[in-house]
Amino acid sequence: MAKSGAEPNHSTAVALVLLAGAGFSVVAAVVKAVSVDLHPFQLVFLRTFFGLLWVTPFLFRRESGFTLASGRVGMHVLRTLAGILAMGSAFYAYSALPLALVISLGFSTPLWMVGLAWLFLEERPGWLAILATLAGFGGVLIMGQTRWEGFSAGWIAALASPFFEALVLVLLKRMTTTEPILTIIATYGILSALFWLPVAVWVWHPMGGQDLLLMIVVAGVASLSQAATINAYARAPATLVTPLYYVRLLFIVIIGYFFFREVPSWTTCLGAVIIIGSNLFIIHHKG
Repeated sequence: MAKSGAEPNHSTAVALVLLAGAGFSVVAAVVKAVSVDLHPFQLVFLRTFFGLLWVTPFLFRRESGFTLASGRVGMHVLRTLAGILAMGSAFYAYSALPLALVISLGFSTPLWMVGLAWLFLEERPGWLAILATLAGFGGVLIMGQTRWEGFSAGWIAALASPFFEALVLVLLKRMTTTEPILTIIATYGILSALFWLPVAVWVWHPMGGQDLLLMIVVAGVASLSQAATINAYARAPATLVTPLYYVRLLFIVIIGYFFFREVPSWTTCLGAVIIIGSNLFIIHHKG
């Protein structure tokens, strides 16, 4: 994982963010495929548990400075709760809705952050940012206008996940001022695994070795994709990296078509364009 002082390298940053986009798209597709036979909450537990195992070797390196001691226990619990709701909602949405629709709705996370940063970080947005945010949520309404009659738990999950993800990011911005990154990662992994364990036992369905291996790989790919994203932002300006973040929609459309025979509706495409455009405008407006 690159440190904050990583040497600037734009070409490396571009490659990393594209690899991360492909990785996250593969994770979503595998979760959707496996959820045909297994409950999404069982998969969330496996993703959380194996994800913790993947990062454990990095926690105990001599130079890591890792410790579970913290004076901000309440913040860790709140961050964990938000993360639990974000991942649980996303996995459920993957199992219930077309992948391109879920990913497109997930792009609303930066829009939620505008309001949450105002409430929790006292970052008051300008009127142009507010208008762009409202336009972005207009894109959400467009995506849903042909589906409201069939409004379901999957839709609720797809709309809730980006909100809780935005809350996670806002909390992380506050926590990283005093808490080591590895402490935040490990505390979340331990607490979330403990939460999802009884839930997974409740909905548990016997699984074969192939599905188990897929979830181990998914946890590793997700962890590497997160690390690649952090490295990309450490090596290049956000104005270069963020637009490439949305390439994952192209990856997910290709995967959805060839593996699940999903073709995005015109409302999904138009709504995604509006949401992405609103996000890019807000980023440009912030400089």
